[in-house]
Amino acid sequence: MFDPWRLEGAIELLPFKCDRRELMVQGRALPSDSVYQGTDASLFCCINMDPRSFIDDDGVDFIQNSSIIREPTNTPYDEVFTDGIEPPRCWSLEIKNAQYSDSGTYLCHVKTNGKHEINTNHTINFFVKDQGSLPTGDYSSTKLKFLDLLAERRKAKKIEEKTPRIIQNVTVRTNATHAEIRWDAQDDGPMLKIDFKLMRRTDGVEVWSDTNAKSGVVIGELLPATPYTLFISVFDGQNEPFKITEHFTTSESAPEPPTLGEIRVLNLQGGLYCEVEWMPPKTPNGRITKYYVTVRGQIRHVSPGGILSNDDFPAEEKNQCANYNNNDSSYTSADAIAEFLFMSFRTTKSIQFFLCI
Repeated sequence: MFDPWRLEGAIELLPFKCDRRELMVQGRALPSDSVYQGTDASLFCCINMDPRSFIDDDGVDFIQNSSIIREPTNTPYDEVFTDGIEPPRCWSLEIKNAQYSDSGTYLCHVKTNGKHEINTNHTINFFVKDQGSLPTGDYSSTKLKFLDLLAERRKAKKIEEKTPRIIQNVTVRTNATHAEIRWDAQDDGPMLKIDFKLMRRTDGVEVWSDTNAKSGVVIGELLPATPYTLFISVFDGQNEPFKITEHFTTSESAPEPPTLGEIRVLNLQGGLYCEVEWMPPKTPNGRITKYYVTVRGQIRHVSPGGILSNDDFPAEEKNQCANYNNNDSSYTSADAIAEFLFMSFRTTKSIQFFLCI
């Protein structure tokens, strides 16, 4: 189990926030993001707010090289939450006796609770080095002959050449229909080539790709309130491609208008009633929670000198969807599985109505 006080002293945690919409995650490797074979290391995914009732203990995964899901060794729920003290907010993955197979990218993938998923990720680049690449200063110069020293330097240089050039600090900023991708390159030389492939997670369709991209690329024509997965491949002309995976969801936007089903006037025992049916929009562009319906009427024909009575107008009925007056007492709840929605209100023969949903 990790010590949160030791962790906070080793890395600077993100400023604490209370609004869930400001959720961010940071990833760190201790003692370093580059360790020697056979040593121990710890990877941390830390958020900037209290995880309770928002992110479960299994709500964070370490995804290695875009394919291997490694569960955390420790979570904030292993610690003690104390009132008045900033709560634990880090998940950790302990790597014992690090081997070459532990090298690669580790995506801190955060899964939130609630009706609206908040996607936030961070990529940790972790590299396991050969013991032979230890700096020559670690050995006593009196015990190393000239040829041994030369061999060590040549070996260190060879290993350095095999280390792939990578990108880091990948950020994806989105709105309802666009996404902007930025990153930092350790060595943005002429041989560095970055390719992208974007997949829509709802149906697994590849919707966009780009080759030899530069930081600041913008993806357009995305669907609102839709989850996507971005696959990034980095080529340096010498090594196998370095791969990164990012997950994001576009923002919600205004839905299309509802589809009108049918309007019926019924002559019942209590008088005339109007029934209205409609179906959800073909493109909701997010989750619809309420339908507001307003009804207004006017006399078809007024005789000169005629006198209107109260019965000529529909009475305002509380707790129904008709006659909406800017409060939540007059709305129809949106049922996500309903094929159509329904409302009714009382009317009279002499009124011409105008309906707005």
